[in-house]
Amino acid sequence: MSNPNPRGEAWKNPEDVSLCMTVVAVGEDGDKATGQEKKKLWDHIWEVYEACKPPGSVIRLGGGCEACWRKIRPGCTRWREALTKAEAAHTSGENATDLLAPSLVSDFKV
Repeated sequence: MSNPNPRGEAWKNPEDVSLCMTVVAVGEDGDKATGQEKKKLWDHIWEVYEACKPPGSVIRLGGGCEACWRKIRPGCTRWREALTKAEAAHTSGENATDLLAPSLVSDFKV
């Protein structure tokens, strides 16, 4: 019996988180992150993702990581902007929880 969704199973939140962590880890790898072709970059991201994805996750094709990242990247960018805004408004005596709570409510909308 064929899969009713030809695009495959939807990504679950733990897979999204794992992909984000993979993109950051690969992006911080000075040997692999810079000066390479886009296809090689995404092939490497896929390899790392497959090695550290959550247990029970679906096997993803290489292009699936890139497609998922295109969907979640704008939310990650808005999150980073909200965090930067909160850090800029940081006052003495506040901690990380104080900084994050307002940005979660007011600035991060998916």
